[in-house]
Amino acid sequence: MSEQEVFWVGRRPSAEQQPALPTEDPAFEAALRKACEAAGCPVQRYIAAKGAFGSWLLELSRHGELQRLIWNGQAQRLSLDTPNRGGGWNEVSAEELPEPDTGAVLAAMQRILADGGPTA
Repeated sequence: MSEQEVFWVGRRPSAEQQPALPTEDPAFEAALRKACEAAGCPVQRYIAAKGAFGSWLLELSRHGELQRLIWNGQAQRLSLDTPNRGGGWNEVSAEELPEPDTGAVLAAMQRILADGGPTA
């Protein structure tokens, strides 16, 4: 195979090893599921986004309907959404977490699932 020059669009990817994100740890997913189940909201699906921010989504059953919890790792924001009859989703509640360690995220999940939580 002949050598070819590579052109990067945007900036060149870092050669440094990136730290593992909590979303890559099966124990993290288990903790999220356990917190939802403790609130009476069984989880139907967990999706972790690839990338540097550690974003994820949980689809769950709450009050007899499909809802979703979304962690936006870039904005450090947790939101609860319900489906819109016309398509798409409506945000019911959200919280911004300036120090988003696992404990803080789990506590915010409990608040939001208990009563809808504060809207940011």
